Formats: sequence, structure tokens, C-alpha cells
Amino acid sequence: MADPIWIGLVVKVVLSVAVVILGSLAAERAGPLVGGVIGALPMSAGPAYVVMALQTDDRFIADGAVGSLVAIIATTVFLVVLARLIARFGLWLSLAAGLAGWLAAASLLRPMTWSGPGAMIANIVAFGIAARLIGPRLTEVPPPSVIIDERPRLDLLLRGLLVGVLVVAVVVGSRFLGPATIGMAAVFPINLTSLVLLIHPRLGGPATAATMVGALRAIPGLALALLALHWGAVPLGAPTAMVLALAICLLWSFGLLAWNARPLARGTV
Repeated sequence: MADPIWIGLVVKVVLSVAVVILGSLAAERAGPLVGGVIGALPMSAGPAYVVMALQTDDRFIADGAVGSLVAIIATTVFLVVLARLIARFGLWLSLAAGLAGWLAAASLLRPMTWSGPGAMIANIVAFGIAARLIGPRLTEVPPPSVIIDERPRLDLLLRGLLVGVLVVAVVVGSRFLGPATIGMAAVFPINLTSLVLLIHPRLGGPATAATMVGALRAIPGLALALLALHWGAVPLGAPTAMVLALAICLLWSFGLLAWNARPLARGTV
């Protein structure tokens, strides 16, 4: 009889692949702001944490959430690099620079000893620096994108495969690595990387940069969700804490979209 853990893994991989593909298609058609917010949702980290919870205890999940919270700082670096470079230097150079920035930041932050509040304060500082580097674009609502090339340039299955590999890596890695390293790996920006690879050939550099700015605006909600997961995993249990974290992330994202829709709504009255 098959091991329930591996049956659960297969189910989580399939669901994760489906969610990422559908989410990416929706992001492409919704415009830069909405696309970025959707791309920043924890569509790969969520299933990875579910699978991790099947194999580890609540304390491991709580400690892993701190690692993920620290890695969000690296994701902020990734987004800022792409937002500033991709409209001028093209897809591959900008994406390579963004991923190199993520890896460099993660490598510098990983050896440090972090607490949940300390990691959150570092995120606030990182976001403040990002806001200065991005400038007014962080608060502007970008106009709808124009599709430059309607022909699909990427196989969506490749994106799904990348997410599936991450989920499997978390399961296998949780048996050999500590929670901080696994937590950082869980929020590696696979979704955002895949989104960039998909939309850049179709929408062009400026729209892709605007999408990354939209994702940057969603990052504080993800950080708050991870802090809630860290604080809630042990007293509430990992399943309840993960539901709470997801609710916080969704509330932030929907609130952000609703807030930016207010001027449009007033203008149509």
C-alpha cells in the first residue's frame, strides 16, 4: 500500500501546479497591478508548508516561518532589481541579476540568528529602502498593459514543473536540513520568476517592471502572514495557523486592490 505521505505529496504537487498555471494566466490578463499582486500570493509556499506539516511538528513550522520571513527580504531585493532593470536591459540579464540578488541577500542573511519580530523589523526596513529606490511608481496605479505578442512563448507546464520540484524538495529537504533553510527555500520566487518569463515576451519590459512593482506592494501582507504563522503554529497548531496566515495574506491583497480601485470608482459615479 502506498505511503499516505507520498499520496499527499502527489496531491499537493498536482494542486500546486494547477493553481500556479491558472494564477499566471489570470495575472497576465488582469494588468500589471493585479498581476503583480496575484504573482506574489503564496501559491507555491502554501502547498510546501502543507506538505512540511505532514512530516514535521508545530515548532518546526514556527521556526521555518522565521526563515521564510527572512527570505522575504531577499525577495524584495529580487523585485527591486527587476523593476529597475527589466525595461532597459531586457529579460535574461535582468532576471539573472534579480536571482543573483536574491541568492546574495539570502546567503548574507541566513547565518544570522533571527527572531520573528527581528525578521519583521528587517522587512520593514527593507521595504522602506525599496520604496525609496522605486520612487513614485510604488504608489501609482499602472495603466492596463497592451499585449505585444499574442503567441504563447512558454510552455505553462514548465512553470508547473518548477513549483512541483520545489514542493518535492521541501519534503525531501525537511528530513536533512533545518527549519530556517527549508523556510527560506519555501518562498524562493519561483512564481514570480515564472510570471516574468511568461509576460515579458507578451507585454514588454515596462509592463513587466510595473508588475514587479505590484508584487512589491503585496510583500508586506506576505510578511505579516508569515509572522502570524510563526506566532500561531505552536499555540494554535500548524493547520489553524496556516489558515490564519493565508487569510491575512488574502485580506492584504484584496484590500490593496480595493484601495486602488477607489479613484476609478469615484470617477465613474
